[in-house]
Amino acid sequence: KATGVPIKSVLLAAHFKFLSLWSGASRVTTGLELHGRPEARDGDQMRGVFVNTLPVRLELAGATWMDLARRAFDAETEILPFRRYPLAALQEGREGPLFDASFTYLHFYGIDRVFQSTEMVLFRNGISDLSVSNFPLSAIFHMSEGSANVLALVLEHDDREIPMQQIRAFQRSFEEVLEAKARNP
Repeated sequence: KATGVPIKSVLLAAHFKFLSLWSGASRVTTGLELHGRPEARDGDQMRGVFVNTLPVRLELAGATWMDLARRAFDAETEILPFRRYPLAALQEGREGPLFDASFTYLHFYGIDRVFQSTEMVLFRNGISDLSVSNFPLSAIFHMSEGSANVLALVLEHDDREIPMQQIRAFQRSFEEVLEAKARNP
């Protein structure tokens, strides 16, 4: 509330901080998953997946937690007009990937039923049992619906690139970053 930005931006800032700590870089790029559903009349009635991931870069040097949250919000706002531009087109002609980690924030009606299904267990202790990701590392924050407002972090990864031992260390680091942010914003 004090920053004037949504919780998504606060979590995105924590994601950037986590990446900065592990990479040692003060300027960090991540993939940001965005919705691309048309805002046209009846756009909410259209069927299909309207999701795209675009690179977002943030400078962390000299910033307080509150500064980082505002910078994260500004960075997302800046790329919103391009949210439907295909990642494949951005990647075309480049030798390496544009980013190695991605950020997703989920907070919508009905997702709790997916995560709480008794027929299928996808996640244990915040780490995907599937070990399948479109990127070497994907941080997925999920805000539950209802009055509980429980926030969960799931780390999906490509186990060919990041071993489970490293993912567990990443999970601890994310927790430390979020705790530090909560203690001293």
